[in-house]
Amino acid sequence: MGAVDDSLMSPLQASIWSFLLERHAGPENAAPRETVLCRYNLLHSSNLDDRKFREAVSELVTFFKKAICTSPSGGYFVARTVAEKNVALNYLDSVLTKIGDRRRALAEADPLERQERLL
Repeated sequence: MGAVDDSLMSPLQASIWSFLLERHAGPENAAPRETVLCRYNLLHSSNLDDRKFREAVSELVTFFKKAICTSPSGGYFVARTVAEKNVALNYLDSVLTKIGDRRRALAEADPLERQERLL
């Protein structure tokens, strides 16, 4: 499925996308989510909460196919190049592997009620 037309963005989505493009393009301009949100709220005189911000960013990536990336050391940034995007994808792949490993281990773990019966 391709990207959705940008004109379909909500005012909040369009505002966040514009803000990220202007201030956080490239990994050298990455910042932790809390910092990005604080700067956004100061600049826009808003009181956007973390949950709504994360939801809007997720929609920008998922529906509008915007290359908003995260890195463990820097935070949020907009990828300018395929190489920058690939570094972010490699990071996400490593996180998914860790989550998958944890899920498999949890599936094999005994809950307390079962452990108590075994004693």
